[in-house]
Amino acid sequence: MDYILRTIEKKIKRFEGTAEAKIYHQVRVEYAFFLLLSYFWNKNFEEIGIDDFVSQGNIIRDIQKPSIGTIASLIQRLDTKKELTKNKTKDEADHGLSSYAELRNDLIGHGYSLEDDYRNFSAAFDKWYQRLLSLGIEILNRKVDLIICQGFDGISEEYTGTIYDYEGDIRSNWRCSKEITEFEIGNLYASFEANSYFRLSPFIHIETTDDGLYVYRNIQQPLLGKIRYNRIDKSDKNFTKCWEEFEFSANNGILRRQPNGCIINNFHPNYKRYIEVGSIKTKVYDFLIGKEKGSSVCITLWGHGGNGKTATVQKICEELALSEKKPFEFIIFLTAKDRELNKFTGKIVSINLENRVTTFDEFIKKLNLLIYSEESDNIEKIITEKSKMLFVIDDYETFEDVDKEKITNFIKQLNTTYHKVIITTRNSFLKIGDDIQTNELDVSNTIKFLLDVLSFEHNYTDFQLKEVALEIEKGDNKKEIHKITLGKPIEIIRFVNCFVQKDKLSADFLKEVKRINSRSERNEFLYGRNYKQLEGDKLAQDIFTVVGLLTPQDTLTSLVKHIKLILNKKDEDESLFNFSLDKLVKLRLLEIDEDGSYKVDSKDILEIMKQEYDRRSDTFKGGTKAIYDRIKANITTDTDRALLSHVKSLRHQSNPETTVQQYREILKQGKDFSYNVKLEALLDLADFLFNHRSEKDLAIKTFDEYFDRFYEFEVLKRYSSYSWSINKEKAIKILEDFHAKYSVKKVSLSKNQKIHLLGLIVMRECFYWNDRFDREYGNRNRIKDELQRIFKNYGHLLIAQLKSFNIAKGLTSEEINDITLALEGFVDICYRIHNKSYAIEICEYAMQNFPERYSTRFKKKMDKLKGLRTSVQTSKPQNTISDFGIKLKSAVNHLEIINLEPKESDYSGVVLKIYKEPTKYGYIKLASGEVQGRIYFREASLSDIEFDHLKEGDKVQFGFGKINNAKFGAIKMSKLS
Repeated sequence: MDYILRTIEKKIKRFEGTAEAKIYHQVRVEYAFFLLLSYFWNKNFEEIGIDDFVSQGNIIRDIQKPSIGTIASLIQRLDTKKELTKNKTKDEADHGLSSYAELRNDLIGHGYSLEDDYRNFSAAFDKWYQRLLSLGIEILNRKVDLIICQGFDGISEEYTGTIYDYEGDIRSNWRCSKEITEFEIGNLYASFEANSYFRLSPFIHIETTDDGLYVYRNIQQPLLGKIRYNRIDKSDKNFTKCWEEFEFSANNGILRRQPNGCIINNFHPNYKRYIEVGSIKTKVYDFLIGKEKGSSVCITLWGHGGNGKTATVQKICEELALSEKKPFEFIIFLTAKDRELNKFTGKIVSINLENRVTTFDEFIKKLNLLIYSEESDNIEKIITEKSKMLFVIDDYETFEDVDKEKITNFIKQLNTTYHKVIITTRNSFLKIGDDIQTNELDVSNTIKFLLDVLSFEHNYTDFQLKEVALEIEKGDNKKEIHKITLGKPIEIIRFVNCFVQKDKLSADFLKEVKRINSRSERNEFLYGRNYKQLEGDKLAQDIFTVVGLLTPQDTLTSLVKHIKLILNKKDEDESLFNFSLDKLVKLRLLEIDEDGSYKVDSKDILEIMKQEYDRRSDTFKGGTKAIYDRIKANITTDTDRALLSHVKSLRHQSNPETTVQQYREILKQGKDFSYNVKLEALLDLADFLFNHRSEKDLAIKTFDEYFDRFYEFEVLKRYSSYSWSINKEKAIKILEDFHAKYSVKKVSLSKNQKIHLLGLIVMRECFYWNDRFDREYGNRNRIKDELQRIFKNYGHLLIAQLKSFNIAKGLTSEEINDITLALEGFVDICYRIHNKSYAIEICEYAMQNFPERYSTRFKKKMDKLKGLRTSVQTSKPQNTISDFGIKLKSAVNHLEIINLEPKESDYSGVVLKIYKEPTKYGYIKLASGEVQGRIYFREASLSDIEFDHLKEGDKVQFGFGKINNAKFGAIKMSKLS
C-alpha cells in the first residue's frame, strides 16, 4: 500500500455501490501495472541495453504509444530475473499478465457497463488486483512511502523533498544523505524501508504544485522526450512533462539538438556575421516571448527586398535555439526564395536551398519529416501537437495564390499557446496576424551599418575605420552614399564590396558605383516583380502607371485625388479604387498620408512606374495626359482646387463655352471634390454668366439647379440679389422660403446670419411694397394688408433681435448697410400703417446704436416724422413768446405728417415751419377742415418763388407727389397773394 493506492481506496469507499466507483476499481489495477512497469524498467532497462540492444530498441519503440496489453507485455520482458513467475505453476506463468487485456476489453472495450452490472465489474477487477498482489513483488505488498526529490542541501550534503507516506499524510521535510544513494532532482521514488529506494519516474508522477497524481499515457514527442500523462485523482489528459532519458537523437544531418534541448533544422544564414538593423528583432521577441506573446499565432515581417528580413529571422532562430530558458522545443526555418542578388556582381542568380518549399503540400511534408521523422501530408498531427514550436516561412509571396490560401487556413488552426509562425514577405497585403514593417535605414544608420560591414566582413582595423569615417563626413558624401545604397543593407554590402577594391571615397568612385548600379539588375530584383504582382487587378496596374505620369521626380509626392481624376473614377467606384490602391500601399510602393497625399517610396520605383506608363497604348496615354495637363500647373494643390484654378484662368483667355463646361464638370464631381471648392465654382460660374456674359437668366437658372445642393446663406444672398434684377417677387420668395425652411433642412446659421437674413427680407419687401404703394394709388388698401404682414412677420422681429446686439462690434459693414436700408424702408411702412410712434422709436434706436454715418439718415427721418428742425440755431434766449409762436408750437407738436392723394395742384395751406440747415425744407399746415396734418416740402418743391423769400405764416398752393427718388411731399408750390 502506498499514498496513491490509499487515495484510490478512499475513492472506492466513497462511491461504493455506484457506477462512479467502477472506474476506481479499474484504476487500482492499472496503477498496479504501472508500479510494476516502473519497478522493472528502472531495475533492468539499462542492463537489457548492454546484453541485447536490439531488444532494448524494441522496448523503446513499444513504450511510445502502448496499450494496456503492451504494458503487461513490457513488464514481462523487463522481468529479466523472472520475479513474476518464481512462485507460479507453468500454466499460470504461460497466461502471465497479458490476459488482463482480454478482461478489460470484455468489460469496457465494447458497449457500456451500467450500474446494474457493478458487482460483476468490480469483482472482476478486484480479482485481478489480488492476483497482482499475489505475485509477491515487494513494491505492491509492503507499506510504501512515495518521495519527490526536490533539491540538494550542499552544506549537509543531503537531498531534500516531499514525502507522501502510506498512511495518506504529506510532509515537506524529507531528507536523505547522498551517501545512501544518488537521487535525480524532480524524480519520484518509492521506499518501503530505510535506505532502500526505487525510482518510479517517469511512469508515475506526483505534481507537487497541486499534489496531482499521474500515470504514464504515451510519448507525445520522441525528439523532446515529452510524455503525456493521465491524471488518476481527477479528469486531466493534457498534462505533459519532458524526460531526458526519452529524448531520441535529433542530430541527423537535417536537425540539431541544442544544449538547451531545443530541436532546430539546419539552414545556412545569408550573412557572415549578423549586424543589428533598427528595433525589428526586439519587436519580434516581444511577439514570441515578451509582452505580446499571446496576441496571435503569426507575425509578418514585410517590406521591400534587401531590408534584412531574412537575416533578422535567421538570427532570431539561432538565438532562441541557444537560449538557456528554451522558449521553443522546435524551431523550423523554411523558405520559398527562388533567387537572390549577388552581393558582388549585382546580378540576379537562381537558388535552390535544401529548406526550400514551393507548395503547401511540400511545406506540410517537410514539417512532418522534421518533427516526426515521417514524410506525411497529415496536418492534424501538427495542429494538435502540444510541443512549443516556431515555424518560419521566408519569402511567402513566392508561393502561388492557392498555396498561400492553404497556408493561411493552416495557420488559423494553430494554437497560440503552443505554436508561433513568422512570415517574411515583400507584400503587405499578404500579411497574416500581427505585422512589423521593415524600412530602409536613414542616413546615420546607413553609415553605421557600412562601417560595421567593413569591420566584421573585411577586418578593417579601428584606425582604418576612423580614416573611412572622416572621408564619409566630407561634403555631401553621407547623403550620396545613402542615395546610392537606398539605405538597404544588401545595397550597403554591395557598395562596401566595391569600396574595398578602391579603398578611396572620391567623387569619381561614387560616379563609378552609380554606373555599376545602372548596369546591375538591382532594380529588377528589388522592385521588378511589383507590377507583375498586381496581375488580375487592371485598376491597380492603371494606378501604378498613372503615378508614373503624375508624380514629380524631385518630390515623389502628389495627391490621390489626382489619380482618381485622371482615371475618371467616380464616387460609386471608390471602394474598388481604394481596394486597388491599397495593394500598392501594401507592396510598399506608396505611402498615403492622412491629408490625401501619397509619396512614392523611391526614385527607382518611380522610374519603373514611368517605364510601365510609356509601354501603354497611345489611346490610354492620350486620354490621361489631357486631364493631367489641366492640373499640372497647380499639381501641389488639391485636385479640385487645381481644376478650379485652371478654369479661373480660362475666364479671360478661352471661349466661354469651355469655361462654363469646366465649371460644370467641377460641380458634377463626387465627394473627392470638396464642398467649398464646388461652392466657389458655383458662385464663380454665376458671376461669370451674370456680370461677364450678361446672361442673367442663365445665371439664375444655374442657382435654380444647384441651390438645394448648396443650401446656405452665402449662396442665398447671391441668388436673391441676381433674381431681384429680373424678378423681384421671386427674389423675395427665395429669401422667405429659406427663412421658413433652413432649420428644417438642418442648416446652421450664426446669430449674425439670422439677423442679416431678416434684414434682407425686410429690405426687399419694403422696397417692393413701398414702391407699389407710391405707384398704385387705387390699390393702397390691399397694399396696406401686405405692409401689415411685413410688420407682423418680419419687421418687429428684426427690431427685437437687433436689440440683443452690440451693433458697433457685432455686425459687419455689409450687415449694417443692409439692415439700415431695411429699417429706413420699415419706418415708412410703420408710418403708412399709422404706427408713427413705432416709426419714431425705430429712428431713435438707430440714432443711438448705429455709427454716425448711418444715424444721420434716421435723424432726418425722425425730424420729418416729428416736424422738427434737424439743427438748433444759435440765438439769445427770450423771456417771452408771441401768441403766434405759442399757436405755432402747439400746431407743430400736435399735427401729424400726412400724405395726400397725388395730383398736380388744388391743395392749399399755410407755411407752418421753415428749416435752412443742413438743407432747405419745411412743413405746410393743410388748410382743409376735413384733413388735419403737416405736408413736407423742400426747396425743390417751389415753382415761382425763392426759398429765402418764404416765411412762416405765408399762404401757399401746391400739388402732391414725388419730390425725388425717395421723398414725397408738396410739388409745384407757389405763394398766394
